[in-house]
Amino acid sequence: MVRFKAKFNPQGQIYLAQEIRKELNSKTVEILGNARAIIIFAENTPLEDVLRSLEVISFDIKHRIELEKKENSKSRKAENT
Repeated sequence: MVRFKAKFNPQGQIYLAQEIRKELNSKTVEILGNARAIIIFAENTPLEDVLRSLEVISFDIKHRIELEKKENSKSRKAENT
């Protein structure tokens, strides 16, 4: 799973990297969001498929959190020695 950073331009638009556009394989996307996050998926993707993809993303985020905790723990130990 790849993580990208993007910025809104002055017109409020955001550029999606070619890798993302290619993966979606669609000229039109749908967007769902709440106060903290949005998801972008190819138009007409069944919501069950979107949910399955979100489960994979959720697993990846949890794994990244664990890796960050381990790295932070190592850094603190190194500072204390």
